Amino acid sequence: MNLTRLKESDDYRRQREELRGAELDLIDHVERVAALRRMLPTDTAVDDYQLVDVASGMSRGGCTYHVSHPGGRAYDEPPVNAVTAESRRGSRFEATGFTPGQVDMSDIREKQSRQSTDVGAPGILDLRRVRTVLQ
Repeated sequence: MNLTRLKESDDYRRQREELRGAELDLIDHVERVAALRRMLPTDTAVDDYQLVDVASGMSRGGCTYHVSHPGGRAYDEPPVNAVTAESRRGSRFEATGFTPGQVDMSDIREKQSRQSTDVGAPGILDLRRVRTVLQ
């Protein structure tokens, strides 16, 4: 689509179209990531969530996260309120699956260096920005 506005320079129009193309590419990428996420098996337990103090290199806590209810329960109805929804989310976490103490920071620092350049796959949960940081 090629729309022209009055008093719009060719350079501005070119940059606007480049931005529009990048936005469409981003939408396609988000849809591909969502499709990959839906393909994950639902009976999997992710047992490597850890809260790490980067300054001291110490593991402060962690958990095992179940993608679905660990007992296999399937809910037929959506939650009726926020309390029910929080209860369902809470049942997916177990306070097991992590080792307290010193952590090898080289792997974490490598992932941090990649996070600024590569945004391809989920890796670390960065609680400061409340989003999945990519491996």
